[in-house]
Amino acid sequence: MQEGGARPLWAIYFTVDDVDAAVARAVELGGSVLMEAHDLGDIGRLAFIADPQGVPFYLMRGNSPERSQVYDTSSAAYGQCGWNELTTPDLDAALSFYGELLGISVTERMTMPGDAGDYCFLDLGDLRIGAAMAASHEWPAGWKFYFRVPDIEAAKAAVDANGGKSLMGPHDVPGDETILVASDPDGVTFGLVAPKKG
Repeated sequence: MQEGGARPLWAIYFTVDDVDAAVARAVELGGSVLMEAHDLGDIGRLAFIADPQGVPFYLMRGNSPERSQVYDTSSAAYGQCGWNELTTPDLDAALSFYGELLGISVTERMTMPGDAGDYCFLDLGDLRIGAAMAASHEWPAGWKFYFRVPDIEAAKAAVDANGGKSLMGPHDVPGDETILVASDPDGVTFGLVAPKKG
């Protein structure tokens, strides 16, 4: 796949009621299809697409009646994704695209230091799923995921000992939490989030 232009990445999945209709709408909004909608056995139907800025993601309709537990904002949901972060070369256009396609809205912004611009919190109904900000040389375009761990220093040591690389932090963020941004042995960026120590 890499010979064909693919690159290692963590990819986000968004649940939709009708995958084919959502893909068609994404294309109308300027997105592109990377993998056509298809059924995945008894699991469900999915498609792999990209937003107008080229950031890839999945659209999926699962066959399971249960709600997914992959994303969990509770502080003790260790090993699960606790925050989603989009970096994009055109913040306003990306926010418009995801708003039109998925109903994601921005109800709060936080001004970041220097000329980094706004950190825009992403809400889906009453659920805050993460945030979006402008891409930079340091943080290229893409979705980044923060996984919950009980101890950020122990997690940093594990990253460094197992072929990963610590890129930023640990440092404290609002909400009495501490984060670390790192890359895995393939160079894919991800984040870790832990409760702030007393």
